[in-house]
Amino acid sequence: MRRTNSCHALQILVLLGVGLGLCACRSAPPAITYYTLDPLSLETASVQASAGITPLTVGIGPVSLPTYLERTQIVTRSGDHTLAVNDFHRWAGPLDEEILRVLVVSVGKALPGAEVLPYPWGHRTDPTHQVRLALQRFDGQIGGQVHLRGTWHLICHSDPDKRVGRTFDISEAVTAPGMTGLVDAQNRALGKLAEQMVAVLCAVP
Repeated sequence: MRRTNSCHALQILVLLGVGLGLCACRSAPPAITYYTLDPLSLETASVQASAGITPLTVGIGPVSLPTYLERTQIVTRSGDHTLAVNDFHRWAGPLDEEILRVLVVSVGKALPGAEVLPYPWGHRTDPTHQVRLALQRFDGQIGGQVHLRGTWHLICHSDPDKRVGRTFDISEAVTAPGMTGLVDAQNRALGKLAEQMVAVLCAVP
């Protein structure tokens, strides 16, 4: 009887050892990589001509996103009508906040003397003008192109009839490998959008 119990105990130990060995052989899940967008210095002719404009107080935001981009994971195109949600490649912060930060800093650098505020600006000051942005698409394909599409409106708070609307459809080639190359192309597309905004703001009387 004792010998039978010993055999059972030995079998259990062997099975436990095999199970632990199998667990050890399993590879650890990939580490999550976080990405951020960075403000750019704009260098178009329209931007350089902005030094003589009347000082403005510009509020940028809110930024609205399509539902498929309201997540921390970076979304890429896997086909003409299919998307891939990349669980191990994520934005360091909410995407709308990343976009807003880039636009505020980039536009502010390009408009000397202007005060550029991110939404919400609360009770700090009332901007003379506000830029509202609605994205319809902001994604791309690794090794292909990224696309930034949507509309933005410039509103003069002292005269709402002076509202200016613009649509945009910006594409940038992904020139570096991997997800880093795709995010870099997205960053450059945002820089082009900031240039368009500055060109319109330069014409504000």
